Amino acid sequence: MPNLILDENKALLEPEFHGAITMISNIKEKHGIDLLNYDSFEDYMTAYLSSLDTKVLECMKHCLDSGGISDEVLDAVLEARLTNTTMLAVSI
Repeated sequence: MPNLILDENKALLEPEFHGAITMISNIKEKHGIDLLNYDSFEDYMTAYLSSLDTKVLECMKHCLDSGGISDEVLDAVLEARLTNTTMLAVSI
């Protein structure tokens, strides 16, 4: 058992793991979205991305596209947001 505790402590010191925990904690604090309330990480990310402004989503999309990275969840949320905006403009 002492080795398991030592390994957990070493994992907490890993920069990538620590960064991910910090990001998840910040999302919970700022947006009230808790990872433990979702069945999958994709559902969690959809909820988080849905809480962001359209301009932020567009910036994220632009940054990912310029780096050659594809994110299906971001694409789906942004597409739904833009579709809703277009439908609202047409109905007015």
